[in-house]
Amino acid sequence: MIGGSDIWAATLSIAGAYRLPQGCTNGQVAKWSATGWVCADDASAAYTAGTGLELTDDEFSLDRDYRLPQDCDLGDAVARVDSPFSLDGEWGCLTFAEAGQSCPAGHVVTGLSATGRLTCSAAAGGSAPKVWADSSTSVGVAGEMEIASVEVPAGTYAVIASVVVTGRSLDDNSVGYCSIDAANAYTGAILLAEAGDIGADEHVPLAGRATLSAPGAITLTCTESSP
Repeated sequence: MIGGSDIWAATLSIAGAYRLPQGCTNGQVAKWSATGWVCADDASAAYTAGTGLELTDDEFSLDRDYRLPQDCDLGDAVARVDSPFSLDGEWGCLTFAEAGQSCPAGHVVTGLSATGRLTCSAAAGGSAPKVWADSSTSVGVAGEMEIASVEVPAGTYAVIASVVVTGRSLDDNSVGYCSIDAANAYTGAILLAEAGDIGADEHVPLAGRATLSAPGAITLTCTESSP
């Protein structure tokens, strides 16, 4: 303030060096120059939201697609899961088995703990399931013929077989049938070839369940006949 008087009437004013400019336009601010305050543009930084961020007014937050869940249990892994908010899903919590685990000899996996550890138990009979197998090379079939057979102890078995059937210069149309006898698995009829032609390979998958009350054979049989 400048001015002053020893009498009652006095005039007071702000010294020029301390006066703020009165002619600034909208958005300008007062800045100090070498001699006083002047109007100038505001040079403050303007913020924009980069990848994975959202900006609302002056507050930043994480975009939903980049947010990790906060409610996973111990041992859970973060993975993409279905979401009502995005066709691409969102991050969620899932339980996976830890790598590098195995069951002791004679045991099989029976479950998975909440922390991703395998649970194991002894296989029925105290040992792991056994596998029996048999195969044969190319066989010419005329009538009914045994293609492969395995001798097994009493028990219940899942039986699978795969047969490749080809017609070879037959004089008339022929039909092939294959079955796993003990499993009662029957494929139906397969046209091998037209008269005088060599037919293309036909892959015939068979599967069934065989129960033997005593040791015996499980046999794959194929039959060729004219329709």
